[in-house]
Amino acid sequence: LIFSNHRTLISTYPMLFINKLFGKSHTCIVFFMGLLKEFPKNKSLYRFKIFFITKILKFTDKVFFLNTSELQVANKYFPTFIDIFEYYPFSVDLDFWKKENTSKSNDVLFIGNDGERDYGAVINIINKLDNLSFTVVSKFIDTDQITNQRCKVIQGSWNDSLLSDTEILNLYNISRVTILPLKESLQPSGQSVALQSMACGTPVVITKTQGFWDFENFIDNKNICFAKNNSVEEWEKKIRFFLNSSSIEYFSFSNNCEKLIKEKYSMDNINRKLEILINNL
Repeated sequence: LIFSNHRTLISTYPMLFINKLFGKSHTCIVFFMGLLKEFPKNKSLYRFKIFFITKILKFTDKVFFLNTSELQVANKYFPTFIDIFEYYPFSVDLDFWKKENTSKSNDVLFIGNDGERDYGAVINIINKLDNLSFTVVSKFIDTDQITNQRCKVIQGSWNDSLLSDTEILNLYNISRVTILPLKESLQPSGQSVALQSMACGTPVVITKTQGFWDFENFIDNKNICFAKNNSVEEWEKKIRFFLNSSSIEYFSFSNNCEKLIKEKYSMDNINRKLEILINNL
């Protein structure tokens, strides 16, 4: 049994428990994303969460974490289960998400709909930098919130029929930089957008949070750009770095982005790793 997230595993916990009572067992694999981002301050609730997660883990043969930070938390709080924990990053289909020979007609791109995006910061950045062109793809930003006349708002998401993957691909390729202002959280956010953008050679600026998925391979100012906070001043500095850099500087950074994704985040490589892990269970 493969559970795409911990919620589906929790919902089937009674069934797994009953099956175990009758001597039936299943190989269970689950993807954790955000379950460990908060622990209650109340001691009783804290103990209950530890107890409940421990019970869940006893029914699980392999737990995949989508970011290394949450994996480290799991190792700390549940050390007896370290052997079943594994880091499994998002991956990118490099046959589709790739650089195209097209002009950069848009300055800044933002795509996002999940709860960990900081939409207020996005709006402030767009309105403050009103001499720059922006394209926004989001269900949570309305045109009446935007005063920048050079901002185009598409109220949808990357997986809506409103925009095809090919249209999203084009947005990455015509933009000079993709921005991802995030709220502080252990839950990873922005992975798919960041990886797709970088695979297309478009640099990414992202808030540095606990939940960032891979601090080992993503290096600030080399293949990604981390914002320390979500102030307009901080983001303006990071954005203008890419807009004002020379062609040589920009394309050197762009090539670093592509290289990292090809070496570490190719869908083919990641899927082969997953297949080996599952076959070895």
